[in-house]
Amino acid sequence: MSAADEAENALPETSSPRGQPLAANTNTRNPRLLSFQRAQAHYNLGIALSKLNRIEEAIENFQGALRQNPRLAEAYNELGNALLGSGRTEEAIKQYQLALQLEPRTAVPWNNLGNALQRQGRYDEAIPHYRQALRLNPQYADAHNGLGVALLNLGQARQAAEEFRAVLVIHPHSATARANLGRAEQLLKELPESEKDQRE
Repeated sequence: MSAADEAENALPETSSPRGQPLAANTNTRNPRLLSFQRAQAHYNLGIALSKLNRIEEAIENFQGALRQNPRLAEAYNELGNALLGSGRTEEAIKQYQLALQLEPRTAVPWNNLGNALQRQGRYDEAIPHYRQALRLNPQYADAHNGLGVALLNLGQARQAAEEFRAVLVIHPHSATARANLGRAEQLLKELPESEKDQRE
């Protein structure tokens, strides 16, 4: 039996609004509830498989979740993450876009879409997505860092340094942000004074 088949049979116990288990025959008489439960089972299994680095199986389960519930925005986002982790960047971008169609006010898919675009070297396109993530969640350290890396790749070292410093305010012990800030500051030192003024 595959992991996807196990998810079909691993339906969680459901509860009524008062916390009492629903009657067993409720599931058989409510196809929408059954689809919701199956979608959640696939989604949860996909998360677990992702943590175990069983990416292809995770992808299969996120797809299974979306077959059962095509409006599960979290599943599109996690499917995008799994695809990105397997090197299928263009497919990941499409999944993040689908997640944002359903949940445009959620910061995480905006950040992830920025990451995917940046992986393709599309730094100018990535930047607005990081900025949107930060408008929705100004304390989103990953978005500050991603924005900083994109700016640094475009040679905008001063602005990049500001983003890395923002990460360190949120996470003072972030080795990644500290290393990136060091790169930005080194680039600033190497620039001629006239060019520094142009890039402020």
